[in-house]
This record gives sequence, structure tokens and C-alpha cells, in this order.
Amino acid sequence: MRWPISRIGGSTLELNTLIDWQQELPKIAAAALEKGLDPAFIQAIRAQENGSDQHPFGVLTPGSEGYDRQLEITCATVAHRLASYTVNPLIRDSFGRVRYTTNWVAYFASIWAPIEAGNDPDNENANWYPNVIELYLKFRGE
Repeated sequence: MRWPISRIGGSTLELNTLIDWQQELPKIAAAALEKGLDPAFIQAIRAQENGSDQHPFGVLTPGSEGYDRQLEITCATVAHRLASYTVNPLIRDSFGRVRYTTNWVAYFASIWAPIEAGNDPDNENANWYPNVIELYLKFRGE
């Protein structure tokens, strides 16, 4: 699968002004494409999580600290969840390009950022799915 590389711009960046997309996007694209993933989805996760220097993708597992390790775990998790999903997770967008379905993103969100999780006392995960869908579509240029 050949995925379009996100163009950076628009209001999405205003939400994440501390992220240096010019530096991060090539890393995200390389790691995602290595596993056959849509880089725009990994970018959307990064933008939504907007974590600390040690947890930029929001992975809290011990030993997951640092940008490169976080990116590696994020891509591996997305690849694993795509492989374990029992329905085709792909659909064509309005431009005829292939993207992940909203149902698959909802499935992924229920595992990655479950609502009312013990590590989410402010229930921020309730916004994860709609925010990531919006970011994903914006990063894809839809």
C-alpha cells in the first residue's frame, strides 16, 4: 500500500504549536511506511497525545521513554491492531485514496485511549476518537 505523505498546514498546527512537524514528519513517515501504515494516522496520534519529551505519543509502558521508542511502539501497536481486526479496515476517500475506516479508528481508540481508564482521571480519552478522526482527515488533506 502506498500512502500519501501529509502536507503540513491549516488549523491543525495551531493546536500543536510546540510540535516541530518539519523535524518529526520525516521520522513518522519513515517509521509508518516501514510497517505499511498510513503516516497521517501516526501523525494524528502524535498530535492528539502531544505528550512530554519522554512520552510524546502517550505510551506509558515502562521502558517506552524517548521519541524513537515511542514512535516504534506506536507503529507496532497500530500494525498489530490492523492485523487483528476481523473486518477490512480500509475504505476509499472522496479522492479515491485508501484510508482507515472510522469503525477501525473507533476500535483502535477503545484500546489505545479507553474511556474512563484508570490513568485518565479527567476523562480526556472521551475526546480522543473525535479529535484523532479530525486530525487524521486534515493531515490527509480531506
